[in-house]
Amino acid sequence: MARDQYFVVLCESGWKIRHNGEHSAHYRSKTEAIQDAVAAACRAGKRGQDAQVIVQGEDLLFRTEWAYYGHDPYLPASKGAGLVGRDEVERRQYPRKNAASAT
Repeated sequence: MARDQYFVVLCESGWKIRHNGEHSAHYRSKTEAIQDAVAAACRAGKRGQDAQVIVQGEDLLFRTEWAYYGHDPYLPASKGAGLVGRDEVERRQYPRKNAASAT
């Protein structure tokens, strides 16, 4: 089964999420972009997809921040980085960004 991958990438003045070759609207903070990427990955997990959130660091290297493989969510930095676990993501209502609001 193919894995849904959500890349949180650094851009000129903030962050974006890249998924299936397309970029999201602009995020001002890395944490906000990661939270939306995790929420999207959780939705993919509910559909039966394996999902992974990969974040570009300030050093430009990519690291797995969150992954969902079947029924085993992996949250390596959830407590220290202000991220939330899968159950908390499912309870929250995250506002969706749209391309028209990008600056």
